[in-house]
Amino acid sequence: MSLRRTRLAGIAASCLLASTTLYAQTTVSGSLSATDPVFDRTQTASPCTTPTGTYAYDTYPITHAGGTLDISMNPVLSPTGLLDPVVQLHREPFVPSSPCTSFIAEGSDVSGTDWSDVLSGTHAAGNYVIVATTVAPTDIDTQQFPLELALGDYTLTHNAAPRAAPPVAVPALGEWMLIAMGCVLAATAARRQRRERVTAKT
Repeated sequence: MSLRRTRLAGIAASCLLASTTLYAQTTVSGSLSATDPVFDRTQTASPCTTPTGTYAYDTYPITHAGGTLDISMNPVLSPTGLLDPVVQLHREPFVPSSPCTSFIAEGSDVSGTDWSDVLSGTHAAGNYVIVATTVAPTDIDTQQFPLELALGDYTLTHNAAPRAAPPVAVPALGEWMLIAMGCVLAATAARRQRRERVTAKT
């Protein structure tokens, strides 16, 4: 009986592992630029605060399978300096005009450095939005090199599943037929009206 229970437990564990979706790490390259949208960057969850100033940001919708979610944002060196990055996690939907309504957590510098921002925590399965932003709305520490830049290139790494933009709706065959019939009827009506005008003139 003990051996049978052990086998059943092993089968149950295998089924549980098979039903759990595990995502590999995803790394994307991005850039914060003067043409990006801006928002008042949220800093703390409770109480939620938003500093004055406009901060450029990029968003990355993800689907998390549940458990530990690891996110890191790393700047890419440029001839003028380095972006000082900040990474945030928000519930969906992310509303830039009211970031406190969706804010969950913000990352922190790696090992006391100013150049990488990491965010790690346990979260329920579901859809989230990663917000890649900057520590300041303007360049800071301009007397040192590399300069801490408000804008610049970066890489973003996480262990969730990226979500693509919703697909563009394409009419089905039946809908195309209805559209074609509508065009034919409209053309027929237009020809009839032209004939009636010609007949009335004569």
